[in-house]
Amino acid sequence: MKFTTSVVGSFPRPEWLLDAYKKYDNNELPKTELDLAIEKAVEETVREEERAGLDVITDGEQGRTSFVNFVGEKIPGIQTMHITKVHPDALVILKERE
Repeated sequence: MKFTTSVVGSFPRPEWLLDAYKKYDNNELPKTELDLAIEKAVEETVREEERAGLDVITDGEQGRTSFVNFVGEKIPGIQTMHITKVHPDALVILKERE
């Protein structure tokens, strides 16, 4: 019996891509350079999935920062933001609750 194999959900993002997202968010990196970084990450993801012998190759969702932002950015009038912009101590409070 053969099972189809694929990645479910997001493939881990390389640290340099996470840095590119941060720089873009801080207006330190133009969109064109962010897009090139995402494209490079997708290429690396595809190569890794092929090396692993997966049947279904994906982009690993390298172009998504999160499910909420990905959807919110496509809806006119919706602005997504990091929770610390709403409440500066939010991450500290969440960590204390763990």
